[in-house]
Amino acid sequence: MLDPKFVSVKTKMPGRLHRLADLNEEARAAFGEVLEDRTLERTPLSKVETSMLFTYMHRRFGLGNVGGDDYKDLGAGWLITTPRDDLFLLVTPSFSGTYFSFNPCVLDKDGNSNLRDTVRGDLLASLLAAYERTLLDLLRPVCQRDHDFNVLGEIDEEDNCTPEWAEEGDDDDYEDLPRYHPTCGTPMPDGLFGGKDWQRLLGILKLNGDGDITNGLRNTVAEAEEAALHSVRNADRELYPIIAAGLRLADYEWAEKVLPTLGLDGSEQGRANEFIQIGYGNGLMNRPSPWALTLTEGQVRTAIGLVAAFGIPTFQMEKAMKNIVRAQLFTREWERFGTLCGGEFELDHVPDDEFPTDATVVGFRRNVAAAGMDNIAEWAEELASTEDGRATLWTVVAQLWNNKKSIEHEESKTPAP
Repeated sequence: MLDPKFVSVKTKMPGRLHRLADLNEEARAAFGEVLEDRTLERTPLSKVETSMLFTYMHRRFGLGNVGGDDYKDLGAGWLITTPRDDLFLLVTPSFSGTYFSFNPCVLDKDGNSNLRDTVRGDLLASLLAAYERTLLDLLRPVCQRDHDFNVLGEIDEEDNCTPEWAEEGDDDDYEDLPRYHPTCGTPMPDGLFGGKDWQRLLGILKLNGDGDITNGLRNTVAEAEEAALHSVRNADRELYPIIAAGLRLADYEWAEKVLPTLGLDGSEQGRANEFIQIGYGNGLMNRPSPWALTLTEGQVRTAIGLVAAFGIPTFQMEKAMKNIVRAQLFTREWERFGTLCGGEFELDHVPDDEFPTDATVVGFRRNVAAAGMDNIAEWAEELASTEDGRATLWTVVAQLWNNKKSIEHEESKTPAP
C-alpha cells in the first residue's frame, strides 16, 4: 500500500547529485537497456506526453528551478522530493523521450563519491521504490478553474481516474492536495531573465544571503522595506491617510505593522477610509468631503510613490486618483450647471429611459439644444470634448434622471383628485 501522506514538493539543490542509473552496473541493469527505464515503464507515466508533463509541472510546482541547456532542453527543470531524503527526482520535459524527462538522482551526503560501492542490493531496491512512488505522485490532481488534471491529462472516470491512494477523504484532505502553485498567474516581465544584469543581480542576492539566493532575496526585500518605512515616516503628514489607504487597498501583509507607526488620529482614519471607498468601483456614491475635494494629483502621486517603494501594487490608488479627479470635476460642474440654469431646470428635457445610458446623455444634449438653451448646450458640448468631461456629463445627467424618477415616484403615490 502506497503511503498517501507523501506529497512531493519542489526543493533546492541539496548538494552534489549523481544519476541513479549511472552509479554502477547493477543500477544500470535495473533500469534496462540504453535509453530504457523499467521503473517508469511499470507506471502509467510511460504514456505521458511532453506538453502535458510541462503543463502539469508548471501548474503544480511553478517555474522550473534547475537550469539546463537552452538548445537541448525545453526549459528549466524541476527538482522535487521523494520519500527518501537521499533521493531526488529531476523532471525535464523533453520531446526526446521519457528517458530524458525523468532523472532520479542520489545525494552524495558525505561528498566522498562512494555511492558506486554502496548503492546495491536492498538500498538500490529502496531507491527504485522511492523513485516509482514519486512518479506515481504526479498522478495527484491539480486544478485550473473547475478542471482537475494530472500529468496524464484531465481526470475522467475511465482512462485517467485519480488513484485511490491520492483521493481526498474529506474536505480538509481535499484542501491539502497540491491544487496549484502560488506563482501561477504571476507575470514574468520582459527583460527579467537573461543578460549581464540578471547574472549580476543573482550574484548580489547570493552575497546578501551568505551564499543562499533565497535568503539574499528575502534580506534584500527586508532592506528595501525598511528604507520605504523610513521614507514614509519622514513624509508630509497630510499624505498619511493616502499612504494608509494604499497599504490597505493592496492588502499588504505588513500593513498592520506599518500603520501603527503612522499614529493616525480619528479624522485621519476617516480620510483613509474615504480614499479606500473612492478606490473601489466607480468611487464615492455620496458627495466627497472637503478634504477629498482639495486633494491634488501631485499629493496622490507622491503617496503612490511611497507605497510603491514597499514593492506592492498601487493600481487601486491610481484608480482612486482618477475617481477623485472626476468627483472634483463633477462637484464643480454640478454647481456650474445650477448657475447656468438659474437653479431651475425642466426635467422633461431628460430622456425618459428605463435607466441612464450614453444614449440618455445624447438625448439630453439634443433636447436642450432644441429648446434654445444655448448656454447649457455649449456647456454640455465643452464637457463632451474630453474623456473626464464625458464621464462628468453622464453623472450630471444621471443625477437629473434620478431626480426625475424620484418626483415621478412621489407623484404616483398621491391620489388623483
